Amino acid sequence: MVRNHSRTLLLCVFVFASIAAYFLAYPGECFAGGGGGEEEGEENQVKEGLFALETFLLNLKIPGCYLRTILHLEFEDNIIPKKIEGIQHRVRHSIIKLVSNKSSSEILSKSGKKGLKEEIIETLNDYYRLKVVKVYFSEFVVQ
Repeated sequence: MVRNHSRTLLLCVFVFASIAAYFLAYPGECFAGGGGGEEEGEENQVKEGLFALETFLLNLKIPGCYLRTILHLEFEDNIIPKKIEGIQHRVRHSIIKLVSNKSSSEILSKSGKKGLKEEIIETLNDYYRLKVVKVYFSEFVVQ
């Protein structure tokens, strides 16, 4: 009899923990009306903050040299445009083309990183009209 109660208790704890984990992971989807509809004017916005691109691992101009970096994009008025999600692969391609034409000596210095950021901003704003105002490197390793 004690064994059945401990199994039942263990099952209840597991079920409760699973439900709690779901509510913590998806808080906006748990209740009716939470995060479902868009208000007027939100069709061109996703959220506020920085947009992180997936990690880049790029060959540089000199054979055998590569760059591993993570970029975060900051947009005008701190609002991430919704269209970035649909063109992310093109944005990544443009950055890859730009960076892979650089040598490690061109991007390792402080001024080199600053110039690279400016080129990324110019490229993304000119080709995709994204209104990027800043680029941040959260990881930058050249080997």
